Amino acid sequence: MALEQSVKLPPARRRPLPEDDPAWALLPGPAKLLLAEVRGDRPRVAVRTRSGVDVGSWRGKARIWACAFRGELVLLAPGRRPYTERIPLTELNETIYNHVMGELALSPAAGAATRALRVAPVDGYQLLAQIHDKDSDDGLA
Repeated sequence: MALEQSVKLPPARRRPLPEDDPAWALLPGPAKLLLAEVRGDRPRVAVRTRSGVDVGSWRGKARIWACAFRGELVLLAPGRRPYTERIPLTELNETIYNHVMGELALSPAAGAATRALRVAPVDGYQLLAQIHDKDSDDGLA
């Protein structure tokens, strides 16, 4: 007999981050500017991941920020060669949080360059809540 254990996700956030939200305050200025170019509005969730990407910096890889909006997940990292990726939430319906690896496994996301994000459990489950939120405006952007 297999032991099944379900994890209850936190409530999905339905409104953009307010100006005084700590998560918005942590987002650095260059990332906010890049996000404004990509989307023009504030995300519902913004998470600094432990995953990195080459943006042309001599200091090494830049951390990827994962920003959840209504209908899409935006991944970005500012730098000389900024990294941006937009993934519709409808393409992430099999996404799971692997607590052993500490990664959010983005799935199926067949065309996505980034397939996994290293994040803390609390951030991973909040992103999952956004991805799997079926009551939020029919999941449409």
